[in-house]
Amino acid sequence: MNAVLFAWLLGIGLLGAAIENGHAGEVRLGELLDNPSSFDGRPVALEGTFGRLQAHVTRKGNRYYTFQLGQDGRDVMVAVQDRPSCTVGALARVQGRFDGFTRRVDATTVTCD
Repeated sequence: MNAVLFAWLLGIGLLGAAIENGHAGEVRLGELLDNPSSFDGRPVALEGTFGRLQAHVTRKGNRYYTFQLGQDGRDVMVAVQDRPSCTVGALARVQGRFDGFTRRVDATTVTCD
């Protein structure tokens, strides 16, 4: 009994450490958009169709990019510092932090198939 309890507590501790250290859990886009306050400020991992890439420049002259990530007829804006190598329509995986107020993902990584 004690071994089972210890294993369970260890698993909860590891899960908490992963969340605290910023490891993103895979989230469906619909779930994210239906409950933005639940994900606000939290790390997320999303997968969807890459679309509509745009380049922007801040007032300080720093370049960044935004694109739409779509899944099941819904989409979310993703902002990233480096230009993604994806083509429109490609499957893209994004990891970053969700901003519930702007409903945007500030991506740290973007990979494409």
